[in-house]
Amino acid sequence: MINRWVQNRAELTSAYVSQSRTVRFDLVTRAILQSLDSFPKRVVDIGGGCGRQAIQLARRGHDVLVVDSDEGMLNYARLNLLNEIPEVRRRIKLMHDRGEGIENKIGSDFDIVCCHSVLMYLSEPARLLESLASLVKPNGIVSILTLNTRSLGMREGLLGHWKDAKALVENPLFTASRYLQSERHDENEIVAFFELKKLRLLAWYGVLVFTDHRSEEFSEDELVDICNLEWLAGTKDPYRQVARLKHLILQEASPD
Repeated sequence: MINRWVQNRAELTSAYVSQSRTVRFDLVTRAILQSLDSFPKRVVDIGGGCGRQAIQLARRGHDVLVVDSDEGMLNYARLNLLNEIPEVRRRIKLMHDRGEGIENKIGSDFDIVCCHSVLMYLSEPARLLESLASLVKPNGIVSILTLNTRSLGMREGLLGHWKDAKALVENPLFTASRYLQSERHDENEIVAFFELKKLRLLAWYGVLVFTDHRSEEFSEDELVDICNLEWLAGTKDPYRQVARLKHLILQEASPD
């Protein structure tokens, strides 16, 4: 699915275990759970890699199929699962696949379809978006986490990387050399695509308003406060407008 995803596994692995990413998984899980009308649910996580999102959902009783094109990331998921109780491990299945067209292999009756931090590594995401729309059952939800293309200069500015921040504000296609190259798919275009598939935007959240640029360690108490703050900010304007990531929750539109 994602060629660039495997270019620098050490960088990606360290990102997955950083505390800011811990906050990210917490925020995304909260948003998904808030959108549900009942439990448990069948979930497929396309590009779910290390399994951390799947584990958060499985701990809450959901059955999750993690699909990823990188066996190395799936092996990392297997290691993460060793730390979970048997009941949680039984709820998670792993599958090696690119993702495009996967509905022909696993069906199209999932309550929740996740695709988090994947589209930013695809130059042509249309086929995958087609699969995401096909996988979800009536009244189910699609959860998309992607770059907020309207605030790309924020991280660099907060880090004091003034030239890179200026370059991003001037040209959203600019990528600093220390980062993995990523695509900038406009969130409105993503929403418009799903509207053609009869999926409407149910809610959207900003993710990592205050802590995307932070790398220091926080205490457990601080993490609780940070998660609560980030959640609140991610639901309110103008804060969510400048978050590093946008979390889109889409659902099948009601018949007229």
